[in-house]
Amino acid sequence: MIRLCNPHNPVGRVRTRDELARLGEIARAHDLLVVADEIHGDIRFPGHAHTPVASLSRADALNSVTCLSPAKSFNMTACCCVFTVVPDDNRRAAFQAENSRLTVNKNNAFAAVAMPAAYTQGGARLSPRAPVCRAGTGWTLPFTTR
Repeated sequence: MIRLCNPHNPVGRVRTRDELARLGEIARAHDLLVVADEIHGDIRFPGHAHTPVASLSRADALNSVTCLSPAKSFNMTACCCVFTVVPDDNRRAAFQAENSRLTVNKNNAFAAVAMPAAYTQGGARLSPRAPVCRAGTGWTLPFTTR
């Protein structure tokens, strides 16, 4: 298994399409599943585009599990809302069976309403986030370059 955090948390680095394609090739060559944490995909610095690993090719999609959530982007972490995209039918069935066995960290009734609302009506809450992240980067950079 390869765990990918894209964009990277906490530094915000967004992997390029070429980097992700190469990672996909390596993963398939070595029979490794790519588990992509793309929860911060909505928060990017200007000039950088987020490319979901599963969007590269059908082969990459079938060899990936993507973890997503509106929690960070829309500042609703208390909502405990997360979802996964598992394109491969067999892998999805196995994932659902195992997830059903677990009793922790399940989405709640509030999350079932809040997630679609965030993605369909939350644009105004999303746009102010990137400048706040840039400001934080500017504040911390002097401490990391000493």
